[in-house]
Order: sequence, then C-alpha cells, then structure tokens
Amino acid sequence: MTLLDTALLTSLLQNQVSNEAVEKIISDRKEKPDAAWYGMYFTDPELVKEFPNPGFMTLKDKTFKSKKFNNKLVYVFECYGEFTDENYLNFNLYYEAKKPYNFLESDYVLKNKKKVIESTNIYYDNQELISNIFKDKNKTKINQENISYSLNNFLAPDIWANCQDRKVGDQKEFIDLDHETGLYKKETYEIIDIKHTFANERKDRLTKSLVHSIDEDSGEPTSFESLSNSQCELLGFSMPESMLEAKLESKERVLSKKIN
Repeated sequence: MTLLDTALLTSLLQNQVSNEAVEKIISDRKEKPDAAWYGMYFTDPELVKEFPNPGFMTLKDKTFKSKKFNNKLVYVFECYGEFTDENYLNFNLYYEAKKPYNFLESDYVLKNKKKVIESTNIYYDNQELISNIFKDKNKTKINQENISYSLNNFLAPDIWANCQDRKVGDQKEFIDLDHETGLYKKETYEIIDIKHTFANERKDRLTKSLVHSIDEDSGEPTSFESLSNSQCELLGFSMPESMLEAKLESKERVLSKKIN
C-alpha cells in the first residue's frame, strides 16, 4: 500500500466546504430521518438473467449524543447492504456534529453468516490516524500522521457537484479517506451530464458525476458514477468495473424482491 504524498495531501485538504455549508446539510437532513433504500442490479444482460435481484443497500445519516465519544454531539453516516451468496455489508462513519467537525472513527465490515470476510477500523490516537485492516485472512496496521480530515472534506464533493454554476466537463480533485484500505486517496470528480426535470410540480436539477481514482491493491483505475438532485440527495449510482448499479426505490419495493 502506498501513502499519498504529504504535499499533495495537504493541498487536496484545502478543497473543502465552509462550516456554514456543513451546518446547513446537517440541519436539512435532520428533517429527513428515514433511510434511503436502493435496489442493486447488474448491467450485463447475462448476469441479469442469472441474478435479477443481486441485493440492496440503505444509506442514512443522523445526529445524536454518543456515549462512545464522551457524550459529544456526533454526525454518523450509516450504510448497510445485503447481497447474493448471503454477504452482508456494514459501514459507519462518525464525525463531530459541531465545529470543527473533525473525523472521529469509521467501521467497515463485510461478512457472511459464518465469518467476517474483511474489515477496517479507523480512528485517531493522539497525533496519529490508526487503520486496523483484516483482509485475505491477514491483519495489517497502518499509522498515518494526524492531518485533521473533517466533515467539511467528506461533504465537499457532493456540494461542489451540485452547485448551480456547475457545467458539463467541470473537474476537481478531492481527498477521500478510504474506508476499506484505511488510506487517504485522491479522487477526481467530473461532471458528465446535467438535466433539468420536474418532480411534484417543482423544477429540479439533476447532476451526474463520474469519480476517478486508483485502486490501492491492484493499481488499476476505478470509477463510480452518481446521480443527485439539487438537495444533494443521491438518486442512484453505478460501479462500471463491477457492472452494478443502484436505483433509489421505496423500502417496500426493495424488501418485496427476493435476493438471488
């Protein structure tokens, strides 16, 4: 695994949003307490025939006082998924919900009914960022210097992508703390499509973004497409390399389909 160059890391950390923007996001999402449900589908016709409903994911964020973090007011982003082969995904990302909105901890676990397949726990210990990784039956510990990654960094790409003055072809680099590898990585966001639509008699703007990054294990480029509205709500996303896409659906529709 390769650590990101310190100079580049420091530079990319400047690409963040203001405290006021973070405060507004937290406030807006308090009014939408329900989780978002996404049906997962393969894009390859042959795989669709074999696995018409390969799984689902839910995304939710909330603010609460956490005993784990000395009763701090905490903002948590939660992700849960169930997939074919009875695999289950849990991912929780914790930040301070008040200024300076510092990163606190993340937990990522992929498991089946019998065992944990891989996991990553990331947290701060004094002046170091500690990543404990379990993958391919091996345990790895990575120590990185404390660089004050925050909710301002985490939310920056979505807010940038949905600015009203964005146009097709715009690009910008951001920093991401990878919850699987435990490493900071550079991601390049590109606006590939913008559409205006009407929903509930209200005009809205839909933005499709393409994210480029490098897989730390294989060294190969990876990509991720997302579709969001002007409120930064994720309407769908896809991972071209894995031939999977997710569509925002009702909880009832998602749970009515048997995973196969």
